[in-house]
Amino acid sequence: METYAECVSDKSAAGKRFAFVTYNTADFSLDGGNENVPHADFADAFSRVKSRDYINLSNAVRRVDPAVVTDAMYYSWRRQPRGLTEIVEAEFPLAAC
Repeated sequence: METYAECVSDKSAAGKRFAFVTYNTADFSLDGGNENVPHADFADAFSRVKSRDYINLSNAVRRVDPAVVTDAMYYSWRRQPRGLTEIVEAEFPLAAC
């Protein structure tokens, strides 16, 4: 989140738009409130124009180009957690040999 906030506030980012997408509503959404509202600790990093936050990818993509996301894609996609083997292989490619 700190890296994202730095990118958004960087002067060279003038005129650019950003999106922060996370399914982790426990850490990044308003405590005990609306999951679509950012946590108070991070709220300053977001605005209606330059930087938006989303709790699912299809809503973010729909915001950019509504024609890309069909209703079937929106309701049928499920995030699959990675297994330990996949994580170890990604983090330590030589360890998998």
